[in-house]
Amino acid sequence: MNADNYYWLFSTATQSIAALVAFMMAGVALAFSMMDGIVEKDETLKEIIDSLRQKYHIQLILLSITAFVAIVSSLIAISINQNDDCYRTFARIIAIASDTAIILFSMLFVVSITRPDKYRREAMKLIANFDKTISPKAELKARKIPKEESASVESPYQDIGEYIKKFIALEKSIREYLQKQDYFYEEEVLRQRIVNFGKMVDILYRHEKIGKRLQNVLVEVNQFRNLIVHGHVDKVSPNVMNLINKAQSMWDSERH
Repeated sequence: MNADNYYWLFSTATQSIAALVAFMMAGVALAFSMMDGIVEKDETLKEIIDSLRQKYHIQLILLSITAFVAIVSSLIAISINQNDDCYRTFARIIAIASDTAIILFSMLFVVSITRPDKYRREAMKLIANFDKTISPKAELKARKIPKEESASVESPYQDIGEYIKKFIALEKSIREYLQKQDYFYEEEVLRQRIVNFGKMVDILYRHEKIGKRLQNVLVEVNQFRNLIVHGHVDKVSPNVMNLINKAQSMWDSERH
């Protein structure tokens, strides 16, 4: 390729990348708007949606940085295109590599944001963050229990019904407490709004009825409940059961 071909290549690449980034930004804005609509219809999906938004936001930052490098490198390659030295060759290599990278990253980003199982996959990641204990199979292996005897070993994992029972008891206790408070009626009942668990926790914290530590625990408890509601969990680990027991204990000691 001669100098004119490279000039045409990099000048076209610069304009194309700028247009690509603009379309990507518009697409992400539309996707985020659709996610907000999903949360408005079903607040139990809020944790999954928030996790996806954060993930896409990070990917978009990396994509923008790559696009900036590609555009700048292409402009530099154009500016020294008439030179006949090693710098021109080096600039061309960097420009071609960065232009290729932004196209590849853009395709991967589109695949990521449009994959049909993204909500289920993100839910699995959230569950993994909650459940820090080893799996039942790994536990049997660690204890060196023969495979033929594993069926008789009692699993530490409990049915989701046990967690839901404890959650309902905790939610009922908080709701009954709030119903005795004047500000609860002023903020919610008079507006005829359905008060979910997350909103009740927010009211408690804003009115300084609970501390930040308990608020975080209650938020985590509600997040796991939402994962159960949407069918992403069929067993509850000891760590998660300890979490809701901790939440109930902290609530009993802090409410006043």
